[in-house]
Amino acid sequence: MNTQKKITVVLLYSTFLISLIANSQVSPQGTTQGQNKTITQPSQPSQKDSISTTVAPQKGNIPDSVQRLIEKSSTNSLEQLSKSDLETQQKLQAIFDKMGGEFYYYDSILSLIEIKQFYLEDSLSSQLDKLLEKQEVLKNKIDTTILSFATQEIDLEKKRKGLPAIHTLLENQFNELSELKTKFNEGERSEKAIEEELKQLNGRAKKSENKHKAEFESIQKYVNTKQPALFQLRHRNINFRILVTPVNTSLIKVDPDLTKSRRSLKPVWDAAKRTKPYGLFNAGMFNEDGSAVGFQIVEGKIINPINLNKGSNFTGNFYMQPNGIFYVDKKDNVGVLATDEFNKTYSPDKFKNINYATQSGPMLVIKGKINAKFGLNSTNRYIRNGIGVAGKPGSQVVVSIISSTPCTFYDLASLYKWLGCESALYLDGAVSVMFTDLNGKKTGDLTSGSIGPIIAIYKK
Repeated sequence: MNTQKKITVVLLYSTFLISLIANSQVSPQGTTQGQNKTITQPSQPSQKDSISTTVAPQKGNIPDSVQRLIEKSSTNSLEQLSKSDLETQQKLQAIFDKMGGEFYYYDSILSLIEIKQFYLEDSLSSQLDKLLEKQEVLKNKIDTTILSFATQEIDLEKKRKGLPAIHTLLENQFNELSELKTKFNEGERSEKAIEEELKQLNGRAKKSENKHKAEFESIQKYVNTKQPALFQLRHRNINFRILVTPVNTSLIKVDPDLTKSRRSLKPVWDAAKRTKPYGLFNAGMFNEDGSAVGFQIVEGKIINPINLNKGSNFTGNFYMQPNGIFYVDKKDNVGVLATDEFNKTYSPDKFKNINYATQSGPMLVIKGKINAKFGLNSTNRYIRNGIGVAGKPGSQVVVSIISSTPCTFYDLASLYKWLGCESALYLDGAVSVMFTDLNGKKTGDLTSGSIGPIIAIYKK
């Protein structure tokens, strides 16, 4: 209920109270309170007395219209009225008093009705406001529901449009399954043929294994006799030459290219006056002028610093990780270590313990395992050579291998592993050469090739 309505209600209620108070007052000349008002008749007054005792209606007790009528009638000269007229007037007065009380009663009821009307209007107004609020909430819910239904309808339409594609996919999968079933049935029919082929393959593999075993035992026989030996072996359909060098009876040197000009093996052979080397081969990768790309120590002197470069800015086989270092210490122990491991084991202050060393890359075999970066089915084939170490200190052998025909990294590494080398290092490819002179038999060519550093092996 707003302020204006509150003020109106208060005023109406005040008027109602005033009316009740006025209606409850006792009228003059013995008139009693209530709806049944009576006028006490005077006891036979004289005409003069009747004139002076005439009961006049009070203004505060009757309506204005009745009051005016009474005043108008009072203007007549009461003295001229007869006794009957006086009685009539007294009856009229009683009627007027009664009508005045009824008027006040009905006026009070009207006031109550008006008050209730205001209360009802206010209540209806509040209920109307609440109904409008509920209507707005329902409208929002209806709008949201309509939007949700519209979104769902769009999604259903999209799914409906996608049904043909799903149907096509299922048909394709069914066709593929049918083809697989057909192939499976054909495979069952050819199972016997496959079993027969497997038997033949196993037979050939067993023969090859026996042959390799015999060749390996022959190599071990020469190793155990502590005599250098040269073998020719076919591995993975590739021919290899293998030079086995017992460390205890041999002297292994690295000959640098100090002339800064690429050369063949012949200058090193010619330079040996008394004892000729029985094995000569390239000792790692080199620059255009023949100088070594990596680390090089000759007779305890560092000829070229260790090369620790790696990353995408450095390309080529030398930088394929891990690369490594072949070394001979001053106690004639030999080894092949990954460059980082060598640098940690023989830090610069311990390089003085190294007599000869050459760096190349990548490592072929690392702690008995083939370099994981080599692919079994690689098509990258070149003439390749490497150097590896087998055995324990005191009975070590150096195994130098060169392929007679192009091979992959994996072909060469798997041969080193098969021969029992715990570590092996790739030296070079394409330009690789190896010359041997054992028991009066020479293999290889001293004059071919254009290389840099060279490894020379002598008998002690």
